Amino acid sequence: MIPWIYRLLGFHALQIEPQDVTKAAGALLRAGIAAQITPDGHMHVPHHRLKRTLAALSDCQVTVGPLRGAWGALYRVRHRYGLFAAVLTTLVLALLSGRVVWDVRVEGDLTVEEAVLLQELSDGGLYAGALWNELSFSETEARILASSEHIAWLSIDRRGNVAYVSIVERAVHDEPTPPPYPYGNIVATQDAVIDEILVHAGVATVKKGDTVRAGDLLISGVLPSEAGGGLCLADGQVMGLVEDTVSVLVPEQLPLLQTKERHLSGLYVNFFGFSLNILKNDGNPSDTCAIIEETTHVRLFGRYRLPITLTRSYTTEEQTVERTLSADEMAALAAERLSEAVRARVADGDLVRIRTEGAFTESGYVMTAYLVYRAPIGTLSPLLADGTP
Repeated sequence: MIPWIYRLLGFHALQIEPQDVTKAAGALLRAGIAAQITPDGHMHVPHHRLKRTLAALSDCQVTVGPLRGAWGALYRVRHRYGLFAAVLTTLVLALLSGRVVWDVRVEGDLTVEEAVLLQELSDGGLYAGALWNELSFSETEARILASSEHIAWLSIDRRGNVAYVSIVERAVHDEPTPPPYPYGNIVATQDAVIDEILVHAGVATVKKGDTVRAGDLLISGVLPSEAGGGLCLADGQVMGLVEDTVSVLVPEQLPLLQTKERHLSGLYVNFFGFSLNILKNDGNPSDTCAIIEETTHVRLFGRYRLPITLTRSYTTEEQTVERTLSADEMAALAAERLSEAVRARVADGDLVRIRTEGAFTESGYVMTAYLVYRAPIGTLSPLLADGTP
């Protein structure tokens, strides 16, 4: 049975040759060293007595085992600096866990980016690393509301060491833009067939089914005599059916941006609001290099987010190469680009009908879409005081 003090301070297992067991027992007795030797020559010696014991057994054949016990375990991992850093971090977290805000998380039906809201909360005094005993929820809430551009109401709730903040965003009401001039007509912005016309002010000069050209008068700001005469700022909505054509060209040789090399140029650890620079390689990046930063939260067991973030900076060297596309790749890429172009063209309207066709040319693959879509086609045009446009 190994004494507990041996296990704590560290010990060595010694193996004495069987023919030297009697000699060893006598030598230890003369040196005043208390020890138990088994008949086969096995014994345990605490680390702090090893030199003295070996000096007493200088005339015996002895094999010394490695350092064991708690001190031995520490000695074996003495060069594992990451392990010691992890243990130190764990101890610090344990000491601070009950006093410090570990994390701040926002809740609610939100449209503003979380990073923006967290910054506004931090400006008001609520952030990872703040001390719980210095936080007055009511005062902090009032301070945040007074300075925030996006938060209309909030409630702070402590769950464990995490601050959960329920947020209601401010309702943004756009102020109506005053008319740029007192009198005006509504004219057509493009060729179309009138599909619907709603008049709020002024007099309609076209009806559903009429064909108009860009610049044609749709709603007049000149009032007839039976309506009292005079001028007004025409107001209304005119929807038209528009015919249009969209084309895209995909060349056979396509320039492609590739990442040639990627190097870790910086590593930063943010712990309770304190930033620690672990690695920074300034260097002199060339014009073809790009800097990319990636920030990740450290999680315990992959689930519980800790108040530690790692920010990695990568320097990537990029180069442009020419790639020859196959016929199928050219057609697929043209279809993708044409779809994006059509969506952009009818963004303010509704697609009614579409027909597409594609063909190979000397320049590459051309794909064309013939559209009919329904969209607003009216815009204001000023009127002078005498009624002339």
